[in-house]
Formats: sequence, C-alpha cells, structure tokens
Amino acid sequence: MTTSRILAKIKLAQRVAIFGHINPDPDAYGAMFAMRELCRQVGVEAEIFAIKNKDCYLDFLFPLNELKTDFKAENFDLVILLDLHLLSRVDSLFAVELSNHKNIIVIDHHKVMDGDVLPTKSTLIKDDYAATCEVLTGFAVENNLKITPQIATYLYTGLMGDTDRFLHNNLTTHVFETALTLFKSKANVQFIYNYLYRYKTPEQLRINKFLLDNMVFTAKDRALYVIFGLDDLKKLNADQESVKVFTNDLVNVKGVEVSFMCIEYQKDFFKFSLRAKNGINTVNFAKKMGGGGHVCASAFEMKISRNKLQKILPKWAKEILNGK
Repeated sequence: MTTSRILAKIKLAQRVAIFGHINPDPDAYGAMFAMRELCRQVGVEAEIFAIKNKDCYLDFLFPLNELKTDFKAENFDLVILLDLHLLSRVDSLFAVELSNHKNIIVIDHHKVMDGDVLPTKSTLIKDDYAATCEVLTGFAVENNLKITPQIATYLYTGLMGDTDRFLHNNLTTHVFETALTLFKSKANVQFIYNYLYRYKTPEQLRINKFLLDNMVFTAKDRALYVIFGLDDLKKLNADQESVKVFTNDLVNVKGVEVSFMCIEYQKDFFKFSLRAKNGINTVNFAKKMGGGGHVCASAFEMKISRNKLQKILPKWAKEILNGK
C-alpha cells in the first residue's frame, strides 16, 4: 500500500494497538513509540503492547513503563505490526488475541520469504531499507506529518540500532538522507549515542570480559564464535538480551569476516546471531537452518548440545565463507 493509504486507514480507526517483534530491539521500540505519537498527532488513540526486557539501557531511551500487556482484540479496531510481518514473531502472550483480529497493518523492512503467510494485505514493506524506523520516517515525510524532536529521537535511535551507527553494509544514500532529516528535526543525537554506545554498566563490563576471554577463531582466523551457556550467564549474573548487545562487536575484529554469537536460552537450545562483512552472505545459511534476516546480519535457532555445537561451528563457518 502507499503511505497515504496507510495513513487513511489509521485515520479511520478510533483505537490502535501497536506491536513489535518479541524481545524488541531499538528499531522495534523506536518504530512503536514513534508510531504511537504519529497516531495521536492525527487524533487517534494508540497503545503499545510488548513484554519489557529486564531493566537496561533501553529504559533511558524509551518510556518502557508505558508498555501494555493486557491486549484484547475487541477493544481495538486496528492493529499495527512494526518491524515484523509474521504473527509468529509477536510474543506468545498476544498470539491468540491477535489471530482473531481482522484489521491489521504491517510496516516492516525485512524481506518476505517464500512460504511466509502475511496476516494482511495492508502492508508497507521496504526490504531495501536498513530499518523500520527508516520506513516510518518516509511515511511521516510523505504525509506531511510533523516529526517532533521526540519522534525524531525515537526514529534516530532505531536507525542507529539497525545500522550500528553506520557500520553495517546495509547503507544507502537514503539511510543518510533519513539520518539528516531526523537530525534537522532535532533528534537528541548525543543522548542516543551515550546510551547506545558510550555508557557501560558493571554487567556489560563482565559480559565483555567473558567475550574477550572466550572468543574462538576458526577458518584460518576468518571467522570467530563465542558461546554463552546457561551456566555462563548465571556466573555473570546476566541474561540473554544483555549479551545480544555485543553481537555486532565480534565481526569487527581485524581479519574476521563471519561471526557467530551463540546464546543458550534453555537446556541445549541455542539462538544464533550471524554477522558478516566484505559482502559475505549469511542469510542463505540462516534460511537453510530455519531462520532468516539480512545479507550481513541474520539469525536462527536450534536444539543442540554445547559439545556438538563446538564441533560443528567450524564447519558452519566454512560453509558461509564458501558461499553455501
């Protein structure tokens, strides 16, 4: 759908429920809070539904105390899904109620894969964009909606989160034009950089030390991986989401072209975040493993023991480096 038709659909609603994917990242949160303000700007009541992660740096960037969890489909005449296009990516707490809703809009930047079943035909999906906040900035500009400093700050946070302050290879001219638009709209750029990249908690320092002590190089040092098991997390007094913050750091090691962040969520159940540079494709491998994502940043999950994982990771790295 065009952005104008999306806006027209929003204006017809009285109450809007806004959702992002499970375990929201800065792009999901940025899009959700910006969309809430844009809805209110056109006179439409809107609420955000999400399960908050533990207290962390995101509390400084977004008013996470305003998240709702008591979603009832009958109380909202429109649902907006942001930074995802599959209902399976929404927290399971909301799954049943959402499956009963008939009026849904999807705004996303992830590629729709073969076999994906979208919950609606009302979609605004730009898979050549680096972030959903980039899509939403264009939505606001094209419809002459006011990007207030607050909205700009939300959107800029998401843009930085999904480009890692312009370090990923998902950059285009439009990404920088979007950043300039948000800068001119008085996004609080230094505030964002402080909490995304500069300030470190004691927990983050412990995680970073473990990461540095436990990096394993493979494939002639062109790849590396780190495994965070449940026992490791317990010793660090950290959770999985706190560890994920360091995912992008691994591939930035000199000479490394592919990295794996391996995090255990349940006994022998791991989630993997893949990163790459120099044009190496990770998403084909992730798709083969039942996951997905972008060329340089993708993910999948599987049940596997730590011992088997340590043996197979070098093979996975070679497969990706060889374009398989």
